[in-house]
Amino acid sequence: GSSLENTLREVEEVEKIIATIPQGVVHSYKTVVGETFKPRLSASNGFYINIILTPASERNMTANDIKEYIQSKSSMKGLNFFIDSGGPQVGSPLEIQVIGNDNEKREAAINEIKADLAKMPLTEIDTDLRKGKEEYRLLPDYENIARAQLSVATIASTIRTAFDGSIVTYLQTPEEKVPFRVVLDEKSKNFKEPLEGLFVRNSQGRLVPVAALVKVTEGHSPDNIHHYKGERTNLVTANIQKSKTDATRVYNILQNKYKDFSKTHPGVKLVLAGEAEESSKTFIQIITSILAAIAAIYFLLVLQFDSFTQPIMVILAIPFGLAGITLAFGVHGVPLSMLALIGVLGFSGVVVNDSLIMVDFINRLRKEGISKKEKNRRKQDTTIFTEAVINGARLRLRPIVLTTVTTMAGLVPTAYGIIGGTDSFISPMVLAMAWGLLVGTSSVLIIIPVLYTIFNDPNEVFYEAKKKR
Repeated sequence: GSSLENTLREVEEVEKIIATIPQGVVHSYKTVVGETFKPRLSASNGFYINIILTPASERNMTANDIKEYIQSKSSMKGLNFFIDSGGPQVGSPLEIQVIGNDNEKREAAINEIKADLAKMPLTEIDTDLRKGKEEYRLLPDYENIARAQLSVATIASTIRTAFDGSIVTYLQTPEEKVPFRVVLDEKSKNFKEPLEGLFVRNSQGRLVPVAALVKVTEGHSPDNIHHYKGERTNLVTANIQKSKTDATRVYNILQNKYKDFSKTHPGVKLVLAGEAEESSKTFIQIITSILAAIAAIYFLLVLQFDSFTQPIMVILAIPFGLAGITLAFGVHGVPLSMLALIGVLGFSGVVVNDSLIMVDFINRLRKEGISKKEKNRRKQDTTIFTEAVINGARLRLRPIVLTTVTTMAGLVPTAYGIIGGTDSFISPMVLAMAWGLLVGTSSVLIIIPVLYTIFNDPNEVFYEAKKKR
């Protein structure tokens, strides 16, 4: 029920606190009164302040530090914080849709869930269930209405006329049509006892008190009504203390805890969502993309090399690079996020290209050697094969190393924030590409020639075995 003007006065306290944050931390901020950060909660008593920070390398306070600073200084209760660290929007760290058309059951379920979440390492536990204005709910007493020989429509029309008025006629003037409305005067309206003194005339001409025909209950109207697939719903949200747990762990705990929620709470069901659920979907999509890309690369290389074994050599450079990425992220203490997996997808294409160059070059050297010594092909084939592998690895060493070094020179400054500071959106992705290339290229230079020797043409192995017999 707060007005925009009153909300604005309250917000000024928070703005004064933001103004006391040390210089060089806040780049700019914008205050919007009458709305909230989540459009579902738009209301005149809501507001949000969007604070844009300077780059992390240029300030001594983190976003969490600023959050704790504002909380410690403000006397305002119910302040919720959302830290946008970059990347695609995935909603709040934890979101629970509570679905059910029975308002009382849904509200009871929400209160129970909030109590459960309060026991976990979560902060800013909130819901979009808001009480609106006070209201009187008029429920017809059908038995008394039938005895009085009246109808619900007649009673409703009487009450509507008393408080809102009914148009009984119009006065037509040369300029307009003026309605005449019959309504109780303001002095006669009693909002504490709205039906007191109201009578309705039945078919026999008797006046029957409306209060005897209608049951009055007090309550609050919902501030907003939300739907999920046609059913009424409310959203419970929370932020996660990432120093104590993570979104995936919380998601798994709640999924196990509430797996039978619909059985214990008939008429109410839950849908878990938020950062963990979206991350799980994205993870599956990226892994599927990586596997699909590897399969596509393999079959294309089968056509190019006319062999089923040589494409395997090319693709095997990817697992060695993945080992390097896993080790690097573990040493740096950086979680392998969805954005890092996108970097894995990019690195795979580059390292496969290096492997392809190596294998193709060795194949060409073998063909050239065989054409020169065609007369004694079987006798000289082992020598030709060995020379081709050694020369191929030696001659491709410089181009592959130079390509990797120049690529690393471009990636490392961004990965470690040497120039312009780190970025939570780009840095993990670039870090994955850099370390994947470093280890993957080493495998190309060392492992590929070895694998090429192991995966020598099966026909040649069969021929040598047959010859020894």
